Amino acid sequence: MTEGTTRKIWIAFFLLMSIIANGPLLYIIWLHDLKTVQSIIGHAPNQFLFMLIFFPAAILTTIKSFEETMKIASDHETIKETRFWNVIIKKQALVVSAVIIALSFAAVDYKFTPPDFYQLEPELAKRAATLNRNIIVAIAETTEEKESRETHSEIIAGNRQALLEMYQSQSRVDKKMMVLEFLELTTAGIMVSIIMWTGFLNLKIMRYASSNLVPEDETQALKKRLILTIPYSVATVLIYLFWPPFRLYNIYEIRKICVDYQTIDPTFGYIIAAIFSIAMCWLYYNKTNPQFFKVLTAIITFFASGALMGFVKLKPESLIGVIGSGMGPANLFAFLFVVGLAYLFGSEILQQMRGKI
Repeated sequence: MTEGTTRKIWIAFFLLMSIIANGPLLYIIWLHDLKTVQSIIGHAPNQFLFMLIFFPAAILTTIKSFEETMKIASDHETIKETRFWNVIIKKQALVVSAVIIALSFAAVDYKFTPPDFYQLEPELAKRAATLNRNIIVAIAETTEEKESRETHSEIIAGNRQALLEMYQSQSRVDKKMMVLEFLELTTAGIMVSIIMWTGFLNLKIMRYASSNLVPEDETQALKKRLILTIPYSVATVLIYLFWPPFRLYNIYEIRKICVDYQTIDPTFGYIIAAIFSIAMCWLYYNKTNPQFFKVLTAIITFFASGALMGFVKLKPESLIGVIGSGMGPANLFAFLFVVGLAYLFGSEILQQMRGKI
């Protein structure tokens, strides 16, 4: 297979994964007016903002990490003759396990996570989005003046009961939305599985390079090439660090209506991903001694997600107008603009990080 054909396949894969992952967003845009769409996006930024802005970047860095790892193997015939490579690649263990893990992950979430209001039938979802926005905005606008507090309390109480009844209308879910979300979760599971397998392959190749099976003059060159794949893995994990705070904010809004809402705390996922990203950053920077600017960039990205997590944990009401249901068109545009700049500078920095040691 030529390099041009391989590139076209990866591009098609990227587009397919991105479209499937944003299927629920495209669906609500098709169904609802702009104000309702804004309310739904702000209510569940983990489902919509993250998938629209961050997940495509994670797909790209995952593809690049996997592609670079495969190139290393293709340049070393002895690696392709090893037992672990034969099992993982030739016997399609990577593909099969990735699909199984992804489907299992999606099935568990689909079965045990209670439907959110935007998953209801279109008319119910639209009305629920309006009620939810009224409640959340009233919470954000609550002041210390007694009269204002009483007014907002009446608004909150009047809307909460109606919205709570909708949350309990699980028999009236939109089947199309549920299918699209199942596919979305499957896509996310596949990409997470691929980056995990890529990391495992890198570790196996690194161990193989340190064995007596590889000539000493090739060992250092092989290790250097492996080290250069790390930035893509680091970037992928840093991107995924933005999902837990988005999900935590979504839980905050839900619990303003359903006080007894139970689900897995995404903080645990954030801690695990943070530890992994710190370890990967340490490994790369320890081996390459990069410039201070590159180190600072990784630190800023890491602390940006940490700051967002801190705000959601300690003062989530401060984010209602930023990423929540109170987000207006101007806020959304500003958010997209800032992330767009991060894309531009981030891609350039990523290429610099992969420069020759």
